[in-house]
Amino acid sequence: MFGYNIMKGIAGRDITMSQPMIDAINLWKDMICGAADWINEDKGITSLKLEECICREFADIALGEMEASMIILYWTPCSRTPFETLTRICKMALR
Repeated sequence: MFGYNIMKGIAGRDITMSQPMIDAINLWKDMICGAADWINEDKGITSLKLEECICREFADIALGEMEASMIILYWTPCSRTPFETLTRICKMALR
């Protein structure tokens, strides 16, 4: 999961999270690591790792719907070839 410094780096600025949000993130982190509160190996209660499946499905849906394109703000005749190359690489990576 993302810690404070990683989230700050992604956002590019200082972030604020409420205590309920922090608690929810920590609960989800425990679940996805197979260490949820209800897991008790002594009693034979283990995780089916459904949390990982849920995350994978959300990621697949989000990435499946994603579109990307590139634009050049300052176009010059010599910048067309690198632009086309970058666009082609970007589209190939998204397939």
